[in-house]
Amino acid sequence: MPTAAPESHAANAFPKSLRMLRRAEFRVAQTRGRRIHATHFVLILDNREDDGPGRLGITTARKVGSAVRRNRVRRLVREVFRLHKGSFPVGHDCVVIARENAPELDFPTVRDELLAALTRRRERSATRAVPSSRGPGTQLRSTGAGPQRVAGAKIRRADLGSPSPASPKGPRPR
Repeated sequence: MPTAAPESHAANAFPKSLRMLRRAEFRVAQTRGRRIHATHFVLILDNREDDGPGRLGITTARKVGSAVRRNRVRRLVREVFRLHKGSFPVGHDCVVIARENAPELDFPTVRDELLAALTRRRERSATRAVPSSRGPGTQLRSTGAGPQRVAGAKIRRADLGSPSPASPKGPRPR
């Protein structure tokens, strides 16, 4: 007769509630989320706007290697998530995309690389937490005294003085 799992095992489990399971969830995270590039992985963090635990989704393309190699990478990433849940932000979906050379890594390297990327993200978001006087939809306008903000105005490439990507000659005449 099987015995109940010890409490420490239950605390380190990886239940379905902590996984991203549907393609639509991956698509939303990849569209809205912030990308963090590491040497062997790309992490995409998407704020779900709730206080639920962080969830993990893993993507390994065929170019990473055979099914055995892709599954090994997934196991390593899941283990990092399982053991270091506190390092992953609460209320965020985290999609980890493995790059081609990821199967050669061992567990300590995967752990260090993912945690370092999350630490860089945390440090960047701490510096960005200071509110900016320029919000969305503000435009810089040059007058004699220097640039001034105009609230509610859309920024256009022509207003900034840089040529548009379609025309190397500069802005079109109106």
